[in-house]
Amino acid sequence: MEVSERFSKHADWCRAMAEEYRRDAQSVREPQRTKWLQAAERLEDDETFYREHAGYYQ
Repeated sequence: MEVSERFSKHADWCRAMAEEYRRDAQSVREPQRTKWLQAAERLEDDETFYREHAGYYQ
């Protein structure tokens, strides 16, 4: 598997996990909700990083 493929797959995983955290955050109370939403934001940042770097290796 090429580096770009691995980076793309990891970016897809980050996106899926961020969506799951956001969905699940709706069913919990504070302060857990805030923690899960912050985790989703970090995963979205990671997704951006991996997508950008996947492009470098194509």
